[in-house]
Amino acid sequence: RWPLFDGVADKLKVSYDEYQSNRCVMVNDLADYQAETIARGFSHNFAVEARTASSDIADELRIVEYRSFDTGTDPGDDVTMYLIESTGGLQGYLILSDSFHVDPQKAALIDALLANGRVID
Repeated sequence: RWPLFDGVADKLKVSYDEYQSNRCVMVNDLADYQAETIARGFSHNFAVEARTASSDIADELRIVEYRSFDTGTDPGDDVTMYLIESTGGLQGYLILSDSFHVDPQKAALIDALLANGRVID
């Protein structure tokens, strides 16, 4: 037994419990992040709304969190996932390619939310 390491496991356990309770979950890629956010209740895909009437619904939505993913190989594969909440309580996500010209309706919705200050810091 090494006296230097006495209590280290207990300290790590407390740190891990705090880590989990604060929802600071380590995510490695978009799939991990999407699974984690769906588990948190952000399960609605706002892509349909973005394609129909982005300027009409922008006042009803706000961005609560976002994360960008850079694959490091092909810039065309880089994406940002936005977590969005409606005034009615609906929580979901929108995945936008960093090549914004690929899906201009989604980009227009995010631009409208950012322009109207509909982002939680």
